[in-house]
Amino acid sequence: MALRLDPTAPLVTLADERHSRQSASYLRGVRLLPKGVFPTAKMSRSTDQSIANNTETKVLFDTRDKDAGYDDGQQTAGSEICDLTNDEIVLRYLGFWAVSFFACFAASTGGTVRGLRFFLNGTAVLGGRFAYDRVNSALFLTTVHGTLRRQFVEDDKVDARVIQDSGGSLALVAAEGIYMSAEWLGL
Repeated sequence: MALRLDPTAPLVTLADERHSRQSASYLRGVRLLPKGVFPTAKMSRSTDQSIANNTETKVLFDTRDKDAGYDDGQQTAGSEICDLTNDEIVLRYLGFWAVSFFACFAASTGGTVRGLRFFLNGTAVLGGRFAYDRVNSALFLTTVHGTLRRQFVEDDKVDARVIQDSGGSLALVAAEGIYMSAEWLGL
């Protein structure tokens, strides 16, 4: 009788063992997600924020609307995604994230530009360019919004800055919504 091997049976080889050790060494020191936790967060502003003419201004937040993991007791204080002290999103886990921002400038007859720019760890993202929304009418609010989808490393910090050229100060209107959110998409 001849020896028969099952071709579907997994075979552990020395190469597989080396690969497993190498993969484990890459993950050493990286905070992994608890089972069933998919981090999402949203922070907002409850009052208008005045933006000076032609001045890049960091948007300030005062309310944590959602901070999954933190809210449900899975994380401890100090590991929040929404950092209201520094007005930024702190991406606590390695992986792909979607970070979004939305706000409305008050209606104004002056200027033609309302812009948004994301900053990652204090440096402008996307080549440092603003995403502009051209003003077409003084009768309507002008929205500035954008989403930054990319891979981040653990504890990357993202903030949003806006600019406008109305000729004077112009408010971001809280009643229309001023918020920044983050959603973990995966590794």
